[in-house]
Amino acid sequence: MNDEIRQIQPQDPAIQEEWLRETDEPEVRDVNACRIDEIGGWLVYVCVMEYASKDPLESDLRQRIATALRNAGMPWGETTCE
Repeated sequence: MNDEIRQIQPQDPAIQEEWLRETDEPEVRDVNACRIDEIGGWLVYVCVMEYASKDPLESDLRQRIATALRNAGMPWGETTCE
């Protein structure tokens, strides 16, 4: 399993900072995070969510992602939303 986290050059001028976690299974395990000052925070894309469309898996995964983001100690603090 190969995981690489790297900062990439944003393609959209509205994005101030962008990070990508690349894996051997990009359709399932890649994660992308974009800092957009205009909205006052970060957008995080989790590729596996495309396949988690039924409860209880979907709601459990969403809750765990939100908890992980809040616990990461990053600038977004206590606020997570979809």
